[in-house]
Amino acid sequence: MTALLAAAAAVAAGTQLFGWVAAPLAGVALGLVEAKRRGPGSAPSAMVLSARGAVAGAAGWAVLLLWRGLEAPVWDVAGLIGSVAGGLPKSLVVAFALTLPALLAGTAAGAAVAVSGLVFDAAGSRRRDR
Repeated sequence: MTALLAAAAAVAAGTQLFGWVAAPLAGVALGLVEAKRRGPGSAPSAMVLSARGAVAGAAGWAVLLLWRGLEAPVWDVAGLIGSVAGGLPKSLVVAFALTLPALLAGTAAGAAVAVSGLVFDAAGSRRRDR
């Protein structure tokens, strides 16, 4: 849970400083840290880590949207985009906006685990089927 919160904070801060590329980088970090921390035999699957990365990415950008909402008319912009896109509701536009970092961070977390070989089988040995 701590790694998930740290990844969400990294997504928010990194996006503020460096742009969208922070979401997949935080996903990679989350995937590697979680798999390595849990060790052989107890590491969660790449799919579970992908889901955690997706939650961290969406949560990080949700924090940014809330923060920016205090300074700028986020809902007005969402309404404008929704009207241009055929009358979509503001909440759906915001949900679509949170989908991008979720996909970026989630895919990166799962890929990092799978590529690095940190996904272990039930017996606790490293998978060698690559």
